[in-house]
Parts: sequence; C-alpha cells; structure tokens
Amino acid sequence: MNYTKGVQGFKTKYNADTLLNAAHYVNGEYAKLGQCIPTSAGLARHLKCCRMSLYLWAKKYTEFNEVIESLNCEQEMLLVNGGLSNKYNANITKLMLSQHGYHSKVDTDVTSAGEAITQIQIVALTDDELMGIASGDNGIY
Repeated sequence: MNYTKGVQGFKTKYNADTLLNAAHYVNGEYAKLGQCIPTSAGLARHLKCCRMSLYLWAKKYTEFNEVIESLNCEQEMLLVNGGLSNKYNANITKLMLSQHGYHSKVDTDVTSAGEAITQIQIVALTDDELMGIASGDNGIY
C-alpha cells in the first residue's frame, strides 16, 4: 500500500483518485472553493492530507510531481497577472512571487557629503614593476 503519515498521525493513501482530485484542484477547483489562487496548503486541505504528504508524493510519483509543477505555474501566472492589474495586493504578490524566483532590486547611488565617490581603478602590475617596488626603486610612481 502507498500510505503516507498524514495530519494528526492518521494515514493518507495515495491512489489514482488522489491524482485526479489534485489535477481537478489545479485546473480550477480551487476557485470553486473560494480560493484566489491554487496553493499547496489549499491542495492539502482539498485532499485532506498535510503538505508534507504532497512533497513526499511529488518525490515518489512522477505524475503527482507534474501536478505540483502545474500548480506552481498556475500560481505564478495568476500572481504576475493579478499583480500587474492591481487585482492582488502588491506586497502579498511580491512575497509570494519570491517563492518563484522573483526578487526586487534597489539601486543605491553611494555619495559622500553630496559628492560622488571617486572611482578607483585596479590595475595589475607586471613582474618587473613589482620587482622595482620590492627593491625600493620607486621610479615608476
């Protein structure tokens, strides 16, 4: 039998119905359940199991892993579109998209008392120049 220890210690069985119900959830059932986007927590509740069971099944069963990948793609697409159209809160969207590899970047202009810091250029010295410095011949500088 394909049992995984579930919520509150009871066992949750993985079978064809589990896979079918998971696929239905990702393909729109989440909306019928009043959820804005599909999530692993929502899928776990729908399947009456814990999220850890989802992760274990995804590792063990290729077809279930594909459902989880589909869930992640659907979630990412809805977040991007909902964020761009202001349907979803920008902060929550940004937080959730960070789980999909998105991040914000802040460019900082570093100045000192209003003046730009001088650029420093690092140049490699030749062996002869290094030998001159080591021997005390500072003629190059």
